[in-house]
Amino acid sequence: METLSDYPISLYKVCVDASGNEDFLLLLSYIGDFEDGPKYDLNKITDKKYIDLFLSDGESTLLNKLNNEEFTKLITYLDKQNSTVKAYRKKGANVLAQSIINSLSVPKFWIQKLTDWFVENAFDIPVFNVIELYKYEEFEIFFKDFYNDKESDPIKVKSVLNDRSIWSNPSKYLSDARKSVGITVAELKKHPGFDWIDPKGTAKD
Repeated sequence: METLSDYPISLYKVCVDASGNEDFLLLLSYIGDFEDGPKYDLNKITDKKYIDLFLSDGESTLLNKLNNEEFTKLITYLDKQNSTVKAYRKKGANVLAQSIINSLSVPKFWIQKLTDWFVENAFDIPVFNVIELYKYEEFEIFFKDFYNDKESDPIKVKSVLNDRSIWSNPSKYLSDARKSVGITVAELKKHPGFDWIDPKGTAKD
């Protein structure tokens, strides 16, 4: 998708108008309210699946498809963030949990905007089945948060990631999480929050 407006690419949007032909589509999207009123972004779409849908079923079907995808993206993000909040609260990390909760007002605003669009245009609001995170996914969330914080406390990091009452095999989870971000054991040990790992120097990359 190629933006044709002067605005920076919007993280969230509601698709409101589409036109085009067999070569490309022009998509108009609402991207938020600014001081001087609502703003819209114009994008050029060359993806054949959207062009074919537009040509065969019309503008409203295409807009419903695109807004469904946007809605699903937002709900999936919120679901993962809520799972992280629950995991933090289990460990008593209430400040971290609250910081995530505070950051969710923006995606919730866009879910409401998309819901309004579905209702106003006589479409069903998408049904989304919440999927619980696997343990390794929860572990990776903690790991990445600690790893991205260059001042994370090693005592706290160890108490969370090495807790056998939560993780059946902390060493395996840690190894897999480390590999998921593409770093070696030596590189991880240089991080202040992870100086406790592999004290005997026997871990393999």
